[in-house]
Amino acid sequence: MRRGAAKSQNARSFLGIMCPPTWSISTDIGSGSKSLRIISDWARRQPSAVRGIVYFETQVRPRSWDEFGPAQRGLFERLRSPEGEEMVLQQNVFVETLLPLWIIRPLSDEEMAVYRRPFLISGEDRRPMLTFPREILIGGEPQHMLGVVEDYGHWIE
Repeated sequence: MRRGAAKSQNARSFLGIMCPPTWSISTDIGSGSKSLRIISDWARRQPSAVRGIVYFETQVRPRSWDEFGPAQRGLFERLRSPEGEEMVLQQNVFVETLLPLWIIRPLSDEEMAVYRRPFLISGEDRRPMLTFPREILIGGEPQHMLGVVEDYGHWIE
C-alpha cells in the first residue's frame, strides 16, 4: 500500500472510531485538499453518521474556463504553468500580493507576520500554496480530479 493510501486509511479508521453518529462536517476552500477528500469520502461511505454538511468553496461539479473572468483566468493559467513556480515558491504571491488585495481593509504588520510565518522559507515550504490552484478541476484538468469532483456532486445531490 502506498504511503499516502495508508495515511488515508488510517484517517478513515480514526474517523470511524472517534465520530459519534450525529456529527456534521464543515469543509472549506477547494475540494482538492487531501483532508477534505478523506473526510468527504468517509462521510459518503457512512451516510448514517452524518447529520449535515456545510461547505464553502468546495467544488462539486466540473468547471470550464469560460466561467472565469479574464483576470481570474489569467491568474489561474499562470499559476498552473511553469511561471507559477516562480510566483509562489519564490515570490510568495498568495501571501504578499493576493491576500492583501482580497481583504477589504489593510492588514497590519502583525497580521501579515502571522500569514507569512508558515511560508518564510522560499521554495518547497510554499509547495502547498502552489499545489492548491493546480488541483482545482478546470476545463477537465487535472484529469485525476474529475472522478473526485463528479463523485462529490453525485453524493451531494
